[in-house]
Amino acid sequence: LQEDARGYESCEEWFRHVDGMKQEREEQAAREITAGPAVRLSTLHGAKGLEFEAVFILDVNEKVMPYKKAVLEADLEEERRMFYVGMTRAKQRLYLFWSRQIHNKEMEPSRFLAECGSAN
Repeated sequence: LQEDARGYESCEEWFRHVDGMKQEREEQAAREITAGPAVRLSTLHGAKGLEFEAVFILDVNEKVMPYKKAVLEADLEEERRMFYVGMTRAKQRLYLFWSRQIHNKEMEPSRFLAECGSAN
C-alpha cells in the first residue's frame, strides 16, 4: 500500500485515485460484456465478482495451488478460498488442469482437486 500510495499528497487523494480506478474497471467490464465473445486472462484475485460461461483454471498442482510457501493453516485456508473464488466464477462449465511436469520436474495434482472430488 505504501508503494502504491507514494506520490499522493494525502490519503484522501489516494482514495479518490483508487475509487476512480475501480469505476474505470467497472465501466471497462460493462463495455466488454457488450463487445461479444471473448477470452479473458485473469488471476484468481482479478476474477472476484465476475462470472463467465466457462472458466479454465490452470496449474492446479501442489506447490502452485496451494503455493509452496503457504504452510500455516491460515495461509492454506486463504489459498483454498481463492481456489473456491475461481471455481465459482463459472456459470456453465469449469475446467481444472494440472500438469504432470513443470520445467522438467515431476508434479502432483493439488490436494484441492481431491477435496472437491476431481482428482482425475
